[in-house]
Amino acid sequence: MHYRRFLESARGVTLVHRCLEPLAPSSRPPLELPPVMDFHFFSPAPQDEALRSSLGVSQEARVIVYNGNDHAASLSDSRALYDAMELLIERARDVAFIRTGHVLPSNYDGLQFRPGPRCIEPGFIERAAFPPSCAWQMS
Repeated sequence: MHYRRFLESARGVTLVHRCLEPLAPSSRPPLELPPVMDFHFFSPAPQDEALRSSLGVSQEARVIVYNGNDHAASLSDSRALYDAMELLIERARDVAFIRTGHVLPSNYDGLQFRPGPRCIEPGFIERAAFPPSCAWQMS
């Protein structure tokens, strides 16, 4: 509601993407600071059958992984993701959902989709614990 006046009071504007530049006042110098991503870490890797087995995921299942923490700001996004997973399972898709990070159990309130054989929650995992080949890229 008040973003224009707020941005006008700033000395400059940082953007996560150039597409936001039209929102910045022309009188303020914009600086693009895109989010940093380690493309090597997130590159495709061979399927890790031992990891799948240890998590109880069949070799045929498609794996959807979400690594991130739940918090109040992400509640609606988490719920939408869980709803989508529930819909895939209802439509008889062979999928498994791996959910790492700190999870708020209340995000499951009112949903049939819950932790179990199709929703595996190993909890928070330190990056150093990931295999060098980034075995979490399982599908």
